[in-house]
Amino acid sequence: TDAISSASLYDLIPMTDPEKYLGTPWTRDWYLKKIEYLQKFEQLLSISEFSKLQAQQLLGINPSKIVNISTACDEIFKPQDSSHEAEWELRSRYGVRSKLIMCSGALDERKNIPRLLEAFSTLPPIIRATRQLLLAGKGNEHEVFHLRELAKKLGIDDELILPGYVPDEDLARLMGLAEFFIFPSLSEGFGLP
Repeated sequence: TDAISSASLYDLIPMTDPEKYLGTPWTRDWYLKKIEYLQKFEQLLSISEFSKLQAQQLLGINPSKIVNISTACDEIFKPQDSSHEAEWELRSRYGVRSKLIMCSGALDERKNIPRLLEAFSTLPPIIRATRQLLLAGKGNEHEVFHLRELAKKLGIDDELILPGYVPDEDLARLMGLAEFFIFPSLSEGFGLP
């Protein structure tokens, strides 16, 4: 059989809100050139049904040219057996001193983190006093500053842990320690967390 050209399609989120993501002329030009190039492929390999639907709706690509190949997380993300000493060391390294509520991902606007902080701040004081909110993920200086300022304003700065990037091994172990995991994102191509 003849070979066909294909490309992986993660998402088209910038096209759903161009003013936010494509606000400068150079960004818009760069992105639209990428989209033009993407449309030339004979087949797209989307990472989710949502991404496939975006390609159909936003780019007008025939669904027969798009295959949902899905995606998955690394095998390390499963329940971890941990000694008491290893758990203590992990808690100590990340400043976890009570029950843990956790969220993972970048800190950009579509991840809806300010709303998560607001929701956490509305928990009854007796519950909040025995919990911490850990937000694992990269953010630029402005995003981190904004979240810290919001936490102070909401009176939860002592309960907030912002470690930045967390290696997968630690991330999997922290998830295992968490009382529960929250994923408040407004838009995802797949939503790996």
